[in-house]
Amino acid sequence: MTDAPNTTAKDGQTVPAPAPKRSRTKRSPATFARAAHGLPTEPPAALRKRGRPPVPDAEARSKRITIRLEPDEAARLAGLAARAGLTESEFIRRAIKGARVSATTKTPEADFALVRELVAQGNNLNQIARAVNRTRGVPAGTADALDKINALLDRLLQQRGTA
Repeated sequence: MTDAPNTTAKDGQTVPAPAPKRSRTKRSPATFARAAHGLPTEPPAALRKRGRPPVPDAEARSKRITIRLEPDEAARLAGLAARAGLTESEFIRRAIKGARVSATTKTPEADFALVRELVAQGNNLNQIARAVNRTRGVPAGTADALDKINALLDRLLQQRGTA
């Protein structure tokens, strides 16, 4: 008995079966070497392609629409999309769905430093409150900490334009 499967032709002669079709994927020499030594040729899960999984066909955006706009219309669309923090395409998609698309408010970088300092002072205030509850007395430096917090809040309100 032979290892290769054979088929019989119409005239009664036995001919070898056709070789299986090869995969069209390119294999590196390292893959061939691993296969020759009986090692796995597939990369481990940690090395496989990562990233966003493919979108199912039913959800894929396959329809493309091209529109022509006057320069002022295009500028208005670009401005509205930029203020909303969206691409022009996403802005139009949301508008078509009836979603209210509004401009995002970005916090200036100066606010982050101020808020960070305010959080630090809030931590100080929390520690003072714990000390007061523990000892039933006001620790030294409480007035200074409260003055710093009030000053920071005033600066934050001035930057926001609400003071």
